[in-house]
Amino acid sequence: MAKSSKPTTTLDALGDDNPATLKAEIARLTAELEAARTASRKDFVDGPKRRRVNRATRERIRFIIPDTHGALVDKPALGAALDDLARLDADEVVLLGDHLECGGFLAQHHTLGYVAQSDYTFSDDIEAANQFLDALQERAPQAHIHYLEGNHESRIEKWCVTQALKNCGHGKADARALLDRLAPEVVLKLKERGIPYYKR
Repeated sequence: MAKSSKPTTTLDALGDDNPATLKAEIARLTAELEAARTASRKDFVDGPKRRRVNRATRERIRFIIPDTHGALVDKPALGAALDDLARLDADEVVLLGDHLECGGFLAQHHTLGYVAQSDYTFSDDIEAANQFLDALQERAPQAHIHYLEGNHESRIEKWCVTQALKNCGHGKADARALLDRLAPEVVLKLKERGIPYYKR
């Protein structure tokens, strides 16, 4: 009867009669595994360098980013997405809205009813969304960016109209005055950035 040819591993070759040697081999293999894991993570995070390609002869790349939600953004997830964007060298980026969370005093205009979102200020929200747009334009300097209004951004106009009608004598003019200071296009400097804004 033929003997079974079971593959011999490094640990099999050591035998179990030498605990010190076995521990040393386990430590070596653990270090090797950790080095491989670190290298793999570095490849994932750093990725290949952006390749220069002839834009006229390749298919267009459109990168779509939904719902970063301003001050509530998941920073590691957004960082990974922006790294991917840089590697792809996209021609166009479409922002699907809700890049401002518009909670707190603006949350009363949520379509599903009032939700208390008061862990941050509207200023925090604006700052986070502007940091996102800065990073986006830095990672994709040649991309055409389009910003579609989301239901969260639309809360701002609803709030301005509500306040003007409640508190002022000339609703439309006063709502316009508030929007001139608080509209997403204004607080995110979209005109200066060259990013068109599409209302719902």
